[in-house]
Amino acid sequence: MTVDIATEIKAKARATWAKGSYSEIARNLVEMSAHLVRAARVGARDLVLDVATGTGITAITARRTGAYLAPVKSAGVDTAITIRRG
Repeated sequence: MTVDIATEIKAKARATWAKGSYSEIARNLVEMSAHLVRAARVGARDLVLDVATGTGITAITARRTGAYLAPVKSAGVDTAITIRRG
């Protein structure tokens, strides 16, 4: 995918979100997910971790290449942790 095509896809996505049409948004997500999976060179037997990325479309797209999805039930983040320098 060239930069021009990526820019065009982003512009279409922005316009679609502004309209509030989920069916059009979903079509763009499928195309973007396919691009992401290709760009990341995900393939058969790769292990993919999908963490809170939304619809799961990208994980499904990766699985269709033959990749394995890492099972994740939930993950917590402690925002109260202080990082010490020193």
